[in-house]
Amino acid sequence: MEFLKIMYRNFNSSHRKKAVAENFLSLSVLQVTSFLVPLITMPYLFRVLGPSKCGLIAFASAFVQYFAAIIEYGFGLSATREIAINQNDPHKVSEIFCSVLIIKIFFFCISALFFLTLLLAVPRFRNDWVVFLITFCGLIGNVLLPVYFFQGMDKMRYYLLSSLTVLATTAAIFFFIKAEKDYLNLPLINACGAIASGVIAVAVVLFRFNVRVVFPSKGQLKRQLIEGWHVFVANLSSSVPANTRVFVVGIFASDTITGYYSAAERLITMLFAFPLSVLAQSVVSKLSALFITDELLVRKLLKKLQWFTSLMYLTIVAVFFPLAPAIMTFFCGKPFPEAVLSFRLLLIPLLLAAYNAFRLQSFFIYGKSSIFAHVCLVAGIAGTASCFILAFLFSYVGAAVSLIILVVVMIWMSVKNEALLITQSAAKA
Repeated sequence: MEFLKIMYRNFNSSHRKKAVAENFLSLSVLQVTSFLVPLITMPYLFRVLGPSKCGLIAFASAFVQYFAAIIEYGFGLSATREIAINQNDPHKVSEIFCSVLIIKIFFFCISALFFLTLLLAVPRFRNDWVVFLITFCGLIGNVLLPVYFFQGMDKMRYYLLSSLTVLATTAAIFFFIKAEKDYLNLPLINACGAIASGVIAVAVVLFRFNVRVVFPSKGQLKRQLIEGWHVFVANLSSSVPANTRVFVVGIFASDTITGYYSAAERLITMLFAFPLSVLAQSVVSKLSALFITDELLVRKLLKKLQWFTSLMYLTIVAVFFPLAPAIMTFFCGKPFPEAVLSFRLLLIPLLLAAYNAFRLQSFFIYGKSSIFAHVCLVAGIAGTASCFILAFLFSYVGAAVSLIILVVVMIWMSVKNEALLITQSAAKA
Protein backbone atom coordinates (compact mmCIF):
# COMPACT_ATOMS: atom_id res chain seq x y z
CA MET A 1 0.00 0.00 0.00
CA GLU A 2 1.17 3.54 -0.78
CA PHE A 3 0.75 4.86 2.75
CA LEU A 4 2.95 2.07 4.11
CA LYS A 5 5.70 3.03 1.66
CA ILE A 6 5.45 6.65 2.76
CA MET A 7 5.64 5.68 6.41
CA TYR A 8 8.62 3.44 5.72
CA ARG A 9 10.51 6.26 3.99
CA ASN A 10 9.88 8.71 6.82
CA PHE A 11 10.42 6.39 9.72
CA ASN A 12 13.73 5.64 8.05
CA SER A 13 16.01 5.42 11.06
CA SER A 14 16.64 1.93 12.34
CA HIS A 15 15.45 2.95 15.81
CA ARG A 16 12.14 4.29 14.59
CA LYS A 17 11.43 1.34 12.32
CA LYS A 18 12.36 -1.10 15.04
CA ALA A 19 10.21 0.67 17.64
CA VAL A 20 7.13 0.86 15.41
CA ALA A 21 7.55 -2.74 14.27
CA GLU A 22 8.09 -3.96 17.83
CA ASN A 23 5.08 -2.09 19.18
CA PHE A 24 2.86 -3.26 16.34
CA LEU A 25 3.99 -6.87 16.72
CA SER A 26 3.62 -6.81 20.51
CA LEU A 27 0.20 -5.18 20.38
CA SER A 28 -0.84 -7.59 17.65
CA VAL A 29 0.12 -10.58 19.80
CA LEU A 30 -1.81 -9.08 22.71
CA GLN A 31 -4.89 -8.39 20.65
CA VAL A 32 -4.79 -11.75 18.90
CA THR A 33 -4.56 -13.36 22.33
CA SER A 34 -7.46 -11.22 23.52
CA PHE A 35 -9.32 -12.29 20.40
CA LEU A 36 -8.56 -15.99 20.66
CA VAL A 37 -9.24 -16.42 24.39
CA PRO A 38 -12.94 -15.43 24.13
CA LEU A 39 -13.21 -17.59 21.02
CA ILE A 40 -12.22 -20.50 23.24
CA THR A 41 -13.86 -19.61 26.55
CA MET A 42 -17.10 -17.83 25.58
CA PRO A 43 -18.75 -20.83 23.88
CA TYR A 44 -17.74 -23.02 26.83
CA LEU A 45 -19.06 -20.56 29.44
CA PHE A 46 -22.38 -20.07 27.64
CA ARG A 47 -22.91 -23.80 27.57
CA VAL A 48 -21.76 -24.49 31.16
CA LEU A 49 -23.02 -21.41 33.03
CA GLY A 50 -25.88 -20.53 30.70
CA PRO A 51 -26.74 -17.09 29.26
CA SER A 52 -28.35 -15.95 32.55
CA LYS A 53 -25.21 -16.28 34.69
CA CYS A 54 -23.05 -14.94 31.86
CA GLY A 55 -25.41 -11.97 31.66
CA LEU A 56 -25.16 -11.35 35.42
CA ILE A 57 -21.35 -11.35 35.29
CA ALA A 58 -21.38 -9.08 32.23
CA PHE A 59 -23.75 -6.72 34.08
CA ALA A 60 -21.39 -6.59 37.08
CA SER A 61 -18.40 -6.03 34.80
CA ALA A 62 -20.16 -3.18 32.99
CA PHE A 63 -20.93 -1.50 36.32
CA VAL A 64 -17.36 -1.85 37.58
CA GLN A 65 -15.94 -0.45 34.32
CA TYR A 66 -17.27 2.99 35.29
CA PHE A 67 -14.74 2.97 38.12
CA ALA A 68 -12.05 1.54 35.84
CA ALA A 69 -12.44 4.58 33.57
CA ILE A 70 -11.86 6.87 36.56
CA ILE A 71 -8.79 4.96 37.71
CA GLU A 72 -7.25 4.93 34.23
CA TYR A 73 -7.89 8.69 33.91
CA GLY A 74 -6.18 9.92 30.74
CA PHE A 75 -2.83 8.28 31.37
CA GLY A 76 -3.13 5.93 28.41
CA LEU A 77 -2.22 8.87 26.14
CA SER A 78 -0.95 11.69 28.37
CA ALA A 79 1.49 9.63 30.46
CA THR A 80 2.60 7.72 27.36
CA ARG A 81 3.58 11.01 25.75
CA GLU A 82 5.33 12.20 28.92
CA ILE A 83 7.35 8.98 29.18
CA ALA A 84 8.22 9.10 25.46
CA ILE A 85 9.51 12.66 25.73
CA ASN A 86 11.59 11.94 28.84
CA GLN A 87 12.62 8.31 28.23
CA ASN A 88 16.32 9.22 28.35
CA ASP A 89 15.98 10.90 31.75
CA PRO A 90 15.77 8.12 34.41
CA HIS A 91 14.86 10.49 37.25
CA LYS A 92 12.05 12.09 35.25
CA VAL A 93 10.73 8.71 34.16
CA SER A 94 10.71 7.52 37.79
CA GLU A 95 8.90 10.66 38.84
CA ILE A 96 6.23 10.26 36.16
CA PHE A 97 5.74 6.57 36.95
CA CYS A 98 5.34 7.17 40.69
CA SER A 99 3.07 10.17 40.12
CA VAL A 100 0.70 8.13 37.96
CA LEU A 101 0.73 5.21 40.41
CA ILE A 102 -0.07 7.47 43.40
CA ILE A 103 -2.93 9.16 41.55
CA LYS A 104 -4.35 5.80 40.45
CA ILE A 105 -4.20 4.47 44.04
CA PHE A 106 -6.01 7.59 45.25
CA PHE A 107 -8.70 7.21 42.58
CA PHE A 108 -9.11 3.54 43.50
CA CYS A 109 -9.67 4.37 47.19
CA ILE A 110 -12.27 7.02 46.37
CA SER A 111 -13.96 4.64 43.92
CA ALA A 112 -14.01 1.87 46.54
CA LEU A 113 -15.87 4.07 49.02
CA PHE A 114 -18.46 5.06 46.44
CA PHE A 115 -18.78 1.50 45.17
CA LEU A 116 -19.40 0.05 48.63
CA THR A 117 -22.04 2.70 49.29
CA LEU A 118 -23.91 1.76 46.12
CA LEU A 119 -23.46 -1.94 46.82
CA LEU A 120 -25.22 -1.58 50.17
CA ALA A 121 -27.85 0.90 49.04
CA VAL A 122 -29.10 -0.56 45.74
CA PRO A 123 -31.05 -3.86 45.96
CA ARG A 124 -30.11 -4.88 42.39
CA PHE A 125 -26.46 -4.85 43.43
CA ARG A 126 -26.96 -6.08 46.98
CA ASN A 127 -28.73 -9.25 45.85
CA ASP A 128 -25.59 -10.42 44.04
CA TRP A 129 -23.05 -8.51 46.11
CA VAL A 130 -20.40 -11.23 45.96
CA VAL A 131 -20.21 -11.07 42.15
CA PHE A 132 -19.95 -7.29 42.19
CA LEU A 133 -17.37 -7.18 44.99
CA ILE A 134 -15.07 -9.77 43.40
CA THR A 135 -15.32 -8.01 40.05
CA PHE A 136 -14.43 -4.68 41.66
CA CYS A 137 -11.36 -6.16 43.37
CA GLY A 138 -9.99 -6.95 39.92
CA LEU A 139 -9.46 -3.18 39.47
CA ILE A 140 -6.35 -3.52 41.63
CA GLY A 141 -4.79 -4.88 38.44
CA ASN A 142 -5.83 -1.67 36.61
CA VAL A 143 -4.12 0.39 39.30
CA LEU A 144 -0.85 -1.47 38.92
CA LEU A 145 -0.73 -2.12 35.18
CA PRO A 146 1.54 0.53 33.52
CA VAL A 147 0.76 -0.01 29.84
CA TYR A 148 1.49 3.67 29.26
CA PHE A 149 5.06 3.12 30.52
CA PHE A 150 5.87 0.35 28.06
CA GLN A 151 4.31 2.30 25.19
CA GLY A 152 6.20 5.46 26.09
CA MET A 153 9.49 3.56 26.33
CA ASP A 154 8.77 1.77 23.02
CA LYS A 155 9.18 -1.55 24.83
CA MET A 156 5.80 -3.21 24.50
CA ARG A 157 7.43 -6.62 24.38
CA TYR A 158 7.89 -6.41 28.15
CA TYR A 159 4.16 -5.94 28.56
CA LEU A 160 3.76 -9.32 26.90
CA LEU A 161 5.41 -10.91 29.93
CA SER A 162 2.71 -9.68 32.27
CA SER A 163 0.03 -10.65 29.78
CA LEU A 164 1.04 -14.30 29.87
CA THR A 165 -1.27 -14.57 32.88
CA VAL A 166 -4.10 -14.82 30.35
CA LEU A 167 -2.92 -18.36 29.59
CA ALA A 168 -3.20 -19.34 33.26
CA THR A 169 -6.58 -17.59 33.46
CA THR A 170 -7.87 -19.51 30.45
CA ALA A 171 -6.70 -22.83 31.87
CA ALA A 172 -8.26 -22.00 35.24
CA ILE A 173 -11.65 -21.36 33.60
CA PHE A 174 -11.76 -24.88 32.20
CA PHE A 175 -10.40 -26.41 35.38
CA PHE A 176 -12.53 -24.63 38.01
CA ILE A 177 -15.79 -24.03 36.13
CA LYS A 178 -17.64 -27.29 35.52
CA ALA A 179 -21.28 -26.41 36.27
CA GLU A 180 -23.61 -23.45 36.76
CA LYS A 181 -22.95 -23.48 40.52
CA ASP A 182 -19.32 -22.53 39.79
CA TYR A 183 -20.27 -19.14 38.34
CA LEU A 184 -18.53 -17.20 41.15
CA ASN A 185 -15.25 -18.72 40.05
CA LEU A 186 -15.36 -16.74 36.80
CA PRO A 187 -15.08 -13.21 38.29
CA LEU A 188 -12.62 -14.58 40.85
CA ILE A 189 -10.35 -16.03 38.15
CA ASN A 190 -10.56 -12.83 36.10
CA ALA A 191 -9.73 -10.68 39.14
CA CYS A 192 -6.76 -12.83 40.13
CA GLY A 193 -5.45 -12.77 36.57
CA ALA A 194 -5.71 -8.98 36.36
CA ILE A 195 -3.92 -8.48 39.68
CA ALA A 196 -1.16 -10.95 38.79
CA SER A 197 -0.62 -9.18 35.47
CA GLY A 198 -0.29 -5.84 37.24
CA VAL A 199 2.17 -7.16 39.83
CA ILE A 200 4.39 -8.71 37.15
CA ALA A 201 4.34 -5.50 35.09
CA VAL A 202 5.37 -3.35 38.05
CA ALA A 203 8.18 -5.77 38.86
CA VAL A 204 9.45 -5.50 35.28
CA VAL A 205 9.36 -1.70 35.44
CA LEU A 206 11.26 -1.58 38.74
CA PHE A 207 13.91 -4.19 37.99
CA ARG A 208 14.36 -4.14 34.20
CA PHE A 209 14.15 -0.38 33.68
CA ASN A 210 15.71 0.58 37.02
CA VAL A 211 12.87 2.89 37.89
CA ARG A 212 13.30 4.17 41.43
CA VAL A 213 10.53 4.69 43.94
CA VAL A 214 10.38 8.44 44.55
CA PHE A 215 7.79 10.67 46.12
CA PRO A 216 6.85 13.22 43.44
CA SER A 217 6.27 16.86 44.17
CA LYS A 218 2.80 18.39 44.27
CA GLY A 219 3.69 20.14 41.05
CA GLN A 220 4.39 16.84 39.29
CA LEU A 221 1.14 15.33 40.55
CA LYS A 222 -0.75 18.41 39.41
CA ARG A 223 0.96 18.27 36.01
CA GLN A 224 -0.11 14.68 35.44
CA LEU A 225 -3.69 15.54 36.34
CA ILE A 226 -3.72 18.55 34.02
CA GLU A 227 -2.04 16.72 31.13
CA GLY A 228 -4.47 13.83 31.37
CA TRP A 229 -7.65 15.83 31.83
CA HIS A 230 -8.77 16.24 28.21
CA VAL A 231 -7.94 12.62 27.42
CA PHE A 232 -9.83 11.56 30.55
CA VAL A 233 -12.91 13.46 29.40
CA ALA A 234 -12.62 11.83 25.98
CA ASN A 235 -12.11 8.37 27.47
CA LEU A 236 -14.98 8.84 29.89
CA SER A 237 -17.18 10.04 27.05
CA SER A 238 -16.51 6.83 25.13
CA SER A 239 -16.27 4.31 27.99
CA VAL A 240 -19.41 5.48 29.80
CA PRO A 241 -21.72 4.86 26.80
CA ALA A 242 -19.96 1.54 26.13
CA ASN A 243 -20.54 0.35 29.68
CA THR A 244 -23.98 1.94 29.82
CA ARG A 245 -25.35 -0.16 26.98
CA VAL A 246 -24.75 -3.50 28.73
CA PHE A 247 -25.57 -1.92 32.10
CA VAL A 248 -28.89 -0.47 30.92
CA VAL A 249 -29.88 -3.68 29.14
CA GLY A 250 -29.21 -5.40 32.47
CA ILE A 251 -31.59 -2.98 34.17
CA PHE A 252 -34.44 -3.10 31.67
CA ALA A 253 -34.09 -6.72 30.50
CA SER A 254 -33.41 -10.12 32.02
CA ASP A 255 -29.96 -11.53 32.73
CA THR A 256 -30.50 -13.90 29.81
CA ILE A 257 -31.09 -11.10 27.29
CA THR A 258 -28.15 -9.23 28.81
CA GLY A 259 -26.01 -12.29 28.21
CA TYR A 260 -26.95 -12.45 24.53
CA TYR A 261 -26.41 -8.74 23.98
CA SER A 262 -23.11 -8.63 25.89
CA ALA A 263 -21.81 -11.56 23.81
CA ALA A 264 -22.57 -9.68 20.59
CA GLU A 265 -21.03 -6.45 21.86
CA ARG A 266 -17.92 -8.24 23.07
CA LEU A 267 -17.37 -9.69 19.61
CA ILE A 268 -17.76 -6.23 18.05
CA THR A 269 -15.28 -4.82 20.56
CA MET A 270 -12.76 -7.48 19.59
CA LEU A 271 -13.22 -6.69 15.89
CA PHE A 272 -12.59 -3.02 16.59
CA ALA A 273 -9.56 -3.70 18.78
CA PHE A 274 -7.89 -5.87 16.17
CA PRO A 275 -6.63 -4.71 13.80
CA LEU A 276 -7.80 -1.06 13.99
CA SER A 277 -6.90 -0.27 17.59
CA VAL A 278 -3.53 -2.03 17.23
CA LEU A 279 -2.69 0.02 14.15
CA ALA A 280 -3.71 3.28 15.83
CA GLN A 281 -1.73 2.62 19.01
CA SER A 282 1.32 1.64 16.99
CA VAL A 283 1.57 4.82 14.90
CA VAL A 284 -0.11 7.64 16.85
CA SER A 285 2.87 8.47 19.10
CA LYS A 286 5.25 8.40 16.12
CA LEU A 287 2.95 10.55 14.00
CA SER A 288 2.66 13.02 16.89
CA ALA A 289 6.45 13.40 16.92
CA LEU A 290 6.66 13.60 13.10
CA PHE A 291 3.95 16.29 13.01
CA ILE A 292 6.34 18.75 14.64
CA THR A 293 8.73 18.59 11.68
CA ASP A 294 6.46 17.69 8.74
CA GLU A 295 2.82 18.65 9.20
CA LEU A 296 1.80 18.13 5.57
CA LEU A 297 3.21 14.61 5.47
CA VAL A 298 1.36 13.60 8.63
CA ARG A 299 -1.92 14.90 7.22
CA LYS A 300 -1.33 12.87 4.06
CA LEU A 301 -0.50 9.74 6.06
CA LEU A 302 -3.62 10.09 8.16
CA LYS A 303 -5.82 10.33 5.07
CA LYS A 304 -4.21 7.22 3.63
CA LEU A 305 -4.64 5.36 6.90
CA GLN A 306 -8.28 6.42 7.10
CA TRP A 307 -9.13 5.17 3.63
CA PHE A 308 -7.25 1.93 4.20
CA THR A 309 -9.10 1.14 7.45
CA SER A 310 -12.45 2.15 5.93
CA LEU A 311 -11.99 -0.29 3.05
CA MET A 312 -10.74 -3.01 5.40
CA TYR A 313 -13.76 -2.77 7.70
CA LEU A 314 -16.19 -2.52 4.83
CA THR A 315 -14.88 -5.94 3.78
CA ILE A 316 -15.11 -7.28 7.34
CA VAL A 317 -18.73 -6.16 7.76
CA ALA A 318 -19.71 -7.50 4.33
CA VAL A 319 -18.36 -10.92 5.32
CA PHE A 320 -19.67 -11.05 8.90
CA PHE A 321 -23.22 -9.75 8.30
CA PRO A 322 -24.54 -12.82 6.42
CA LEU A 323 -22.55 -15.13 8.73
CA ALA A 324 -24.14 -13.70 11.89
CA PRO A 325 -26.37 -16.75 12.63
CA ALA A 326 -23.42 -19.14 12.32
CA ILE A 327 -21.15 -16.91 14.41
CA MET A 328 -23.65 -16.52 17.25
CA THR A 329 -24.45 -20.25 17.15
CA PHE A 330 -20.77 -20.95 17.72
CA PHE A 331 -20.61 -18.61 20.73
CA CYS A 332 -24.05 -19.06 22.27
CA GLY A 333 -24.84 -22.64 21.36
CA LYS A 334 -27.87 -21.70 19.27
CA PRO A 335 -28.67 -18.89 16.80
CA PHE A 336 -30.79 -17.01 19.34
CA PRO A 337 -32.64 -14.21 17.48
CA GLU A 338 -31.66 -11.65 20.13
CA ALA A 339 -27.96 -12.44 19.74
CA VAL A 340 -28.04 -12.47 15.94
CA LEU A 341 -29.96 -9.18 15.69
CA SER A 342 -27.68 -7.51 18.24
CA PHE A 343 -24.58 -8.57 16.33
CA ARG A 344 -25.91 -7.36 12.99
CA LEU A 345 -27.00 -4.01 14.38
CA LEU A 346 -23.62 -3.49 16.07
CA LEU A 347 -21.76 -4.15 12.81
CA ILE A 348 -23.11 -0.83 11.52
CA PRO A 349 -21.41 1.41 14.11
CA LEU A 350 -18.28 -0.74 13.78
CA LEU A 351 -18.00 0.27 10.12
CA LEU A 352 -18.81 3.91 10.89
CA ALA A 353 -16.27 4.05 13.70
CA ALA A 354 -13.55 2.64 11.42
CA TYR A 355 -14.43 5.31 8.84
CA ASN A 356 -13.79 8.03 11.44
CA ALA A 357 -11.02 6.51 13.60
CA PHE A 358 -7.95 8.33 12.27
CA ARG A 359 -9.87 11.55 11.67
CA LEU A 360 -10.67 11.57 15.38
CA GLN A 361 -7.12 10.62 16.38
CA SER A 362 -5.77 13.46 14.24
CA PHE A 363 -6.96 16.06 16.75
CA PHE A 364 -4.73 14.55 19.41
CA ILE A 365 -1.82 14.26 16.96
CA TYR A 366 -2.25 17.92 15.97
CA GLY A 367 -2.04 18.94 19.62
CA LYS A 368 -5.77 19.74 19.75
CA SER A 369 -6.67 17.46 22.64
CA SER A 370 -9.42 19.86 23.73
CA ILE A 371 -11.21 19.27 20.40
CA PHE A 372 -10.64 15.54 20.78
CA ALA A 373 -12.26 15.68 24.23
CA HIS A 374 -15.13 17.91 23.07
CA VAL A 375 -16.05 15.60 20.18
CA CYS A 376 -16.03 12.55 22.44
CA LEU A 377 -17.98 14.38 25.16
CA VAL A 378 -20.80 15.55 22.88
CA ALA A 379 -21.07 12.15 21.20
CA GLY A 380 -20.91 10.40 24.58
CA ILE A 381 -23.75 12.48 25.99
CA ALA A 382 -25.86 11.80 22.90
CA GLY A 383 -25.11 8.09 23.07
CA THR A 384 -25.77 7.76 26.80
CA ALA A 385 -29.01 9.76 26.77
CA SER A 386 -30.36 7.88 23.75
CA CYS A 387 -29.35 4.56 25.33
CA PHE A 388 -31.54 5.06 28.40
CA ILE A 389 -34.51 6.21 26.31
CA LEU A 390 -34.23 3.62 23.54
CA ALA A 391 -33.35 0.70 25.83
CA PHE A 392 -36.38 1.53 27.98
CA LEU A 393 -38.57 1.51 24.85
CA PHE A 394 -36.95 -1.23 22.77
CA SER A 395 -34.68 -3.17 25.16
CA TYR A 396 -31.43 -4.49 23.64
CA VAL A 397 -32.35 -3.20 20.15
CA GLY A 398 -32.50 0.33 21.52
CA ALA A 399 -29.08 -0.08 23.12
CA ALA A 400 -27.56 -1.11 19.78
CA VAL A 401 -29.24 1.79 17.97
CA SER A 402 -27.88 4.22 20.58
CA LEU A 403 -24.35 3.20 19.56
CA ILE A 404 -25.17 4.06 15.95
CA ILE A 405 -26.37 7.48 17.12
CA LEU A 406 -23.19 8.00 19.13
CA VAL A 407 -20.89 7.20 16.20
CA VAL A 408 -22.90 9.34 13.75
CA VAL A 409 -22.67 12.32 16.10
CA MET A 410 -18.95 11.68 16.48
CA ILE A 411 -18.46 11.65 12.70
CA TRP A 412 -20.46 14.86 12.29
CA MET A 413 -18.46 16.62 15.02
CA SER A 414 -15.14 15.33 13.66
CA VAL A 415 -15.83 16.43 10.09
CA LYS A 416 -17.04 19.82 11.32
CA ASN A 417 -13.94 20.45 13.43
CA GLU A 418 -11.60 19.09 10.77
CA ALA A 419 -12.99 21.56 8.24
CA LEU A 420 -12.58 24.38 10.77
CA LEU A 421 -8.94 23.48 11.38
CA ILE A 422 -8.23 23.33 7.63
CA THR A 423 -9.81 26.79 7.19
CA GLN A 424 -7.76 28.22 10.06
CA SER A 425 -4.56 26.65 8.69
CA ALA A 426 -5.22 28.09 5.22
CA ALA A 427 -5.88 31.52 6.70
CA LYS A 428 -2.54 31.47 8.56
CA ALA A 429 -0.73 30.41 5.39
